[in-house]
Amino acid sequence: MTYPRAFTTLATAIASPAIKNVNWGILSAGKISNDFCQAIRITEGATASCVAARAKDSAQIFADKHNIEKVHDCYESLVKDPEVDVVYIGSVADSHAKLAKMCLDAKKPVVVEKPLALNLDDAQELVAMARKHDVFLMEGMWSRFFPAMKKARELVDNGAIGEPVMVQADFGWNTKDCTPEDRMWNRLSGGMTYDIAMYCAMLGQVGFRGASVNTVNAICSNYRNGMEQTVLANILFDKVGGVGMGALQFYVTGQANTEERTIIQGTTGRITIAPPAHTPHKLTVNYDTGRGESKEEVMEYPLPDDTWADWFYPGSIGFTYQIEAVNECIRKGKKECETFTLDDSLQLAYLMDEILEQAGHEGFIKAKAIRQKSQHKRDQGNDPVSVAA
Repeated sequence: MTYPRAFTTLATAIASPAIKNVNWGILSAGKISNDFCQAIRITEGATASCVAARAKDSAQIFADKHNIEKVHDCYESLVKDPEVDVVYIGSVADSHAKLAKMCLDAKKPVVVEKPLALNLDDAQELVAMARKHDVFLMEGMWSRFFPAMKKARELVDNGAIGEPVMVQADFGWNTKDCTPEDRMWNRLSGGMTYDIAMYCAMLGQVGFRGASVNTVNAICSNYRNGMEQTVLANILFDKVGGVGMGALQFYVTGQANTEERTIIQGTTGRITIAPPAHTPHKLTVNYDTGRGESKEEVMEYPLPDDTWADWFYPGSIGFTYQIEAVNECIRKGKKECETFTLDDSLQLAYLMDEILEQAGHEGFIKAKAIRQKSQHKRDQGNDPVSVAA
C-alpha cells in the first residue's frame, strides 16, 4: 500500500525529540486490525512494530501490507516481546478475554477491541487482574475519544443544556448480505447486541456521568438465522447526588441502515450528535428560548482525510484519537484511561448482560448456565480444580 508522504513520516520518524515512540503489537490480522494499523500509520509517535495471528502465513501477508517489521510465530511470543509497549487485540470477540488474560499475566499493557469480554464475569476478572498486576488495560470504546463526543460530554458536564433528562439513539446496518461464515451468525458472539449495542449503551455515561444503573428493560422484535436482529432497550440511571433519574432509550437493528443520530435532551436545551454518531464529527446545540424556540449553535470536528487508503469500516481513521490517548497513558505510566475507565467497562458489561439475556441471545444464555453450573460445583467442593487446589 502506498501512503501519503506526510503520513508515512509520522509513522516512521519521531516528530519531536520530546515524544517517546510507542510500539504496538497487533494480535490478529483481521479486518478491524487492518483499519487500526492504518490509523497507527498517521498517529504521531506510534508504530505497529509486530503482529501475530492464528496462522503465520496470514500474519506475514498482513505485515507486508502494513510495513510491519516483525512477525511472531504465535500470540504468546508477541506478548513476551520486550520491545512491545502495548498490545492491541483485534480478534473475534469470543477470544478477547483469553488473549487479554495472556497479556495481563505477562504484565503487558493491552487494549482490547470491544467488547472487553462476552459477559460481566469475565470482564470483572480482567479488571481484577489488571489492578492486581498494576497493568494498563482498556476496552477499545473508540467513539468516546472522538473530539465531538468529548465535547458533547463536556457540554453536559458544564450544564450547557441544564439537567440532562433523556438520551436517545439508534444504530443499524442491514445484515441481509452477510455470508453464512460472517461473524454475525457466530452462536457465541454474533447478533446485533454484541456487534453494535455497546455504542448506544455507553451513551448513558455521556449523558449521566457517574450515574448508577437502576433498571434495564430490553426486547427483541426480530431474529435472522437464529440471531437477534432488532433490539430495543430502555435504561434508567440514578444520577449522582440523588438528583433524580436519567433515561437512555435506543434500538439497534440488522434489518435496516438507520440514520444513527443521538440526542441528549436537557431541561434547558439539547445536543444532537449528527450521523454517524459512533464516528461523530458534528454537534448541534439548541439552547431553549421558549416553547418550540431555541438558539442554535453548530460545532464541527472534521475527521482526518482517509481517501488515501481502503478501509473495511467507515470512519476508522478515527482510531487515531484512541491511539493518541493510549500512547499518552503508556508514556505517563497510567494504568487506565480517564476517557473510558475500567469502571465504565464494567458498567457497560452489566448492561450488555441484561440486554443479551432479555433479548434471548441463545449463546449468552447457554454460556451463563454453564458458568453457573461450574460455580455451583465449586461452591459444593465437587469441582476437580477446587479439590486439587
